[in-house]
Amino acid sequence: MLGDEVWCWTDESLLEAFQTALVKRPDARLLVISTAAATLDSPLGRLRTRALAGTVTRAGAFLDARAVGLRLLEWSVADDADPDDLKTVKRANPAKWITLAALREQQARRTPLAWRQFHACRWYEGAAQWLPHGAWDACRDDYEVEPGETVTLGVDIGGSRAASAVVAVTDDLRIAAVHVLQGDDSVLVATAAIRELAAHFTIREVAYDPWRYHSEALHLADDGLP
Repeated sequence: MLGDEVWCWTDESLLEAFQTALVKRPDARLLVISTAAATLDSPLGRLRTRALAGTVTRAGAFLDARAVGLRLLEWSVADDADPDDLKTVKRANPAKWITLAALREQQARRTPLAWRQFHACRWYEGAAQWLPHGAWDACRDDYEVEPGETVTLGVDIGGSRAASAVVAVTDDLRIAAVHVLQGDDSVLVATAAIRELAAHFTIREVAYDPWRYHSEALHLADDGLP
């Protein structure tokens, strides 16, 4: 069976139908061909995550991941490589008919997010970035936030596939602290981070999404945090 351009499949049903049908013949195989998905929270993204949980080797642009009943062969620009360098992107597009000239033309006509997803084969680029490329770095500045300054905390608790974060910001929008947390225990780690920040700064308010954090917020309120 052959599944093509699985990056745009929006639900699990078709991939699940393919996979469960493999049992009907001992020689059955499923071949999936696709560019990267915009998010890991997708049928293809979850398939890749399962492959990366196995044995993984990378040599330049080529990644080989093997798990039980699954093998991933991927040509992509590595996380520590420049996705805007044409020669680097060419190595992630080994087909001879995809030339540097063709890639240069695509780079000029595509948005930065589309370029990284469809040509650099960078995963979750389309969903992870909502600002133009470089806009966030352009906001960078040098400053200090002194102990005892007043800050407001923002808390967002992710799920099993999303990160959690605790951010402290002053009234004039200087970032005092950023904690990005992973794992199912991130809700507890976030609370510990908030208590640590409260020991160094004056907390004006802890703002949070009540989903998955309301009970912890009640404990913090009992301790006097607003």
